[in-house]
Amino acid sequence: MINKDQLVEIGKYILQGLSQDEAAILINVNPADLRESPSVKNFLEKQAIEFKLAHLKEIQAKKSSNSSQWLLEKLRPDEFGSKAKDTGTNINIISQIIHSIQNGEAKSKLAPTNRGELEQGREEDDNIRVLDVLN
Repeated sequence: MINKDQLVEIGKYILQGLSQDEAAILINVNPADLRESPSVKNFLEKQAIEFKLAHLKEIQAKKSSNSSQWLLEKLRPDEFGSKAKDTGTNINIISQIIHSIQNGEAKSKLAPTNRGELEQGREEDDNIRVLDVLN
């Protein structure tokens, strides 16, 4: 069973960014004990929400297009998330074909022959996705 002092200590760690389980481990409490009482669950959930709120206020106080974009993507991924995630494979294949044709490459990148080529192809895919997002 967890006592009030331990619960307050866990709450302080949560406000600093640790998860409930991490905070419990730091003060030698079994993380499973945090799930026994509804009032303990509610307190710890409130602490986690206060942590999030403090950081959201910080992001909003320093308004910039990058922080706004990040915030919208995280809070509303259906509306503001990257569209490239949904169609990544199709875009990558088409982009690789176009890239191969433009560079006059004799060897297709669509079928890598070894692990090195596969890794290089993945890096190029990531670069293409970043360029698509930026444009």
